[in-house]
This record gives sequence, C-alpha cells and structure tokens, in this order.
Amino acid sequence: MKNMGGILKLWKDIFGNWKYLSFLFLFMLFFYVFNVFVSNAGNLWYTYIQNGFSKMISLSFISILTFWRTILPSSFITMLIIGLLTGVLINIMIYNFNSIRNNRVKLGLASSIGFFLGVFTPGCAACGLGLAGLLGLTASLASLPFQGREISLLAIILISFSIVKTSHNLVSEKTCVINTQKTERRFN
Repeated sequence: MKNMGGILKLWKDIFGNWKYLSFLFLFMLFFYVFNVFVSNAGNLWYTYIQNGFSKMISLSFISILTFWRTILPSSFITMLIIGLLTGVLINIMIYNFNSIRNNRVKLGLASSIGFFLGVFTPGCAACGLGLAGLLGLTASLASLPFQGREISLLAIILISFSIVKTSHNLVSEKTCVINTQKTERRFN
C-alpha cells in the first residue's frame, strides 16, 4: 500500500493525543459493560423484582467484574478486539470531523455492517453475547459451523478494512478536477 507511511503517521497523530486514547478506552469499557448487561438482562431484572434496586446494582457490579470468567476465552478475546477496532474507527471518524469541520462524516457500508455484526454477536453466539442473545437468536447462531464465531470474525475483518480505508482516504490527496478548457463564443 503506497500510503502506509501516511496512515501510520495519522494513527500516531490520533492516538498520540490523550483525548482520543482515553475515548478509545472508554468506548471499549462501554462495549464490555453493554455486553455484560445484555447477557445478564434476565438475571438483573429478576433480581430487581425479587430483591430490589440495591441488590440489582450489587449484582451488576459483580457481573461486570466476573463476566470474563463466564464466557469462552475466544468470545472474550473477540469481544475485546471488536470493541477496540470499533473504538479506533470511531476515533478516526471524530478526528476527520474535527480536522476538516465537515458536517458529514461518511461511515460507509463496510463500517456499518461490521459495526452491526460486532454488536450483534461480538463473541460465541452460544454465550449469549450481544444483541443476538437479547433477541433469543443464540441457538440458531450456535448451530453454525463455528458456533457463530464466524460472524465475529467477519465483523473484525470488515471493521479492520473500514479502518484502513478511512485512514487511506484521510491521508490521500484530495484533488478536484476542473475542466479548464475555454469555450469560445462567436457572435455574428
């Protein structure tokens, strides 16, 4: 890739800034907590009904701290990778928005699909992670050849492609081609 040096410099500029770096870690934490709450929604609701709000909050904190032990290691790793990649992509888009002050940030089809798949099943479908677990689709996804891990892998590939493509678009020269031919008008 001819602009790889420019892309690496762009990433260094973005993630050398503590604001973007802290936003990346906050997004990863949010993505992790989101998956904890989606996976434990039934337990949290039952605890709230039976024992009240304070016990539900207590269970929430315990769930956040111990969630990584309750899922497959591969699910935990893909969930972290998807959270990291999505945070990187969002940071690049924010950097683009801040640097050119253009009111339209292009997300792109691959980014949208990758982000959706990453939120839909960020790990093994049988673990009940993401929106697939909330919608009750884990059994059907778990019947796939790799128990739904292929969807997570596809999300990782699409988000990675979107990061490289968006970075490439930011560092490549943007030229506007204007037709410079002069037209002559003849008056009779």
